[in-house]
Amino acid sequence: MLSTRISQRNSKMAKKQNKKSTQYLKSVIRDIVHVIFTEFRTLIRDRGVVIMAFMFKYSERPGTLAAKKLPDNVSEETKIRRLNEIIALQNEISNESNQQDIGKCFEVLVEGFSKRSKEQLFGRTSQNKVVVFAREGRHIGEIIKVRITSASSATLLGEVVD
Repeated sequence: MLSTRISQRNSKMAKKQNKKSTQYLKSVIRDIVHVIFTEFRTLIRDRGVVIMAFMFKYSERPGTLAAKKLPDNVSEETKIRRLNEIIALQNEISNESNQQDIGKCFEVLVEGFSKRSKEQLFGRTSQNKVVVFAREGRHIGEIIKVRITSASSATLLGEVVD
C-alpha cells in the first residue's frame, strides 16, 4: 500500500513537472518565433531585399506534428499585424526599386493584354518586373525595347523604343 501511494504521488509530481515543462517550452517557442519574425523583417529592411512572394498569415496545416502537439497560441490580431507589416515593407522596397528604373530601357517579352485596357500590353523584364505599354501593333511573344516612364510598387509603365 505504501508503495502504491508513493507511486501515485510520484506520478502526480511527474505530471505537474511535465505540465510546467510544456508551458515553458511553449513560451520559449513563442519567443523564438517572435525573434525570427523580427530578424526577418530587419533583414528585408536593411538589405532592401525584393522578394517575389505570396504572403499569408500563419495557419496550422492539418496532419503536421505542430498541429497535433502545439497550440496555435499566436492571436489572430498578431498574425494579421505581422502580415501587414511585411507586406507594407515589401511594397515600400519594391516601389523604391521600381522608381530607380524610371528612365532606363529594358528588353521586354510581350506576354499579353493589360488588365485595364485592350489598347495596352504587358510584358516582363529579365528581372521579372511587369511592364505595361501601348499596344501600337506589337504582338504577344515579341521581344521589344521599352523605356520606363513611371512606376508603382507592382508595375512599371513605359513607352516602346524603336
